[in-house]
Amino acid sequence: MPSKLSYQFVRSQRAGDKDIVVRDTELKGFMLRVRPNGKKTFAVEIGRNRRITIGDANLLTPQEARDRASEELRKFKYGLRPGNSKVPTLRGFVDKRYAEVARFEQKEGDANLKRLFYCFESFLDTRLDRISIADIQAWRAQRLSKGIAKSTVNRDTTSLKSVLNKAVEWKMIGENPISGVKPLRVDKQGRVRYLSTDEETRLREALGHVDCRAPYLQPMVLVAMNSGLRRGELLNLKWGDVDLDRKTIVVRGSGAKNSQTRYVNANEEVIQVLRNWRGNAKKNNYVFGNPNNGGQLGHFKRSWATVKEKAEVEDFRFHDLRHHFCSKLAMAGVDLNTIRELAGHSDFQMTLRYAHLSADHKQAAVEQLVEGRSSQ
Repeated sequence: MPSKLSYQFVRSQRAGDKDIVVRDTELKGFMLRVRPNGKKTFAVEIGRNRRITIGDANLLTPQEARDRASEELRKFKYGLRPGNSKVPTLRGFVDKRYAEVARFEQKEGDANLKRLFYCFESFLDTRLDRISIADIQAWRAQRLSKGIAKSTVNRDTTSLKSVLNKAVEWKMIGENPISGVKPLRVDKQGRVRYLSTDEETRLREALGHVDCRAPYLQPMVLVAMNSGLRRGELLNLKWGDVDLDRKTIVVRGSGAKNSQTRYVNANEEVIQVLRNWRGNAKKNNYVFGNPNNGGQLGHFKRSWATVKEKAEVEDFRFHDLRHHFCSKLAMAGVDLNTIRELAGHSDFQMTLRYAHLSADHKQAAVEQLVEGRSSQ
């Protein structure tokens, strides 16, 4: 006779001449089996006439057994193999299964994997099927509070979704638990933050006192400030792509955001910075390589944050050096089409956000009206 399988109920059951099966009234398919020799086991019925043993009733509480039974029923529902091993954690799945495919299928597989581990560190030891929409919403709020751009948060969320979609494809989980997460609405014009004259002066001074463990930071920032190169483009830049005599830098398609190779004109400061850096840097194919192992540099978040703190520059990301470059060109009267070519924008809409003047330049412009009337 069906009954709720409680601790007291299970203990009270006695063996008979044949197997006794008591079905649980709380979870359909879950049951207690008592053999004639007195051994008690929990089991769950999967599909038609198929039972899976959950475990010894002397070692498991009814609720523990019920939870395991529920997991087996969930696997069966989504076409997974009942009795299979537990759902892996994010770390385990990526390390053992996903990483190899990512390196083969993705243009920058290794870099993407590093970013995945960095961005979702708090989820690495969480089972894939237990990463919830609420978890992701809280994670996004935390990232946004740190000044991370909405577009960046969306990109990272998409990366995690791709991992979970693979897990579904390979029948590790039945469904993507965060498929319902909608991307954040992004302003097409985007954020434009550039340095004031005083801020730039302070930043340059702070760069002169960079920690010896990050000697690459000063030349990297100065090159970014004068060329508009993206962070990824700088990290992928090799000495073979730099022609100091012709004052040109080749941004290879493999390292560019839009996968298109372009040629960047370098001004005198960039050339001088790179000449000095090449003489001081350790032998490395990468212009801004890892000083410890000679390979590609990963991230430099801590060093960059320290420099900004010393310079008293707030609300300024490394990517904003690119905005600084484009904004300064616009304020110098450079036409937008030229800015677009120098920045490597694939969409002119991206360039239009630099069609502005700083507050100082606006004030100077209206002051010219007064000066013009007084001279008449």
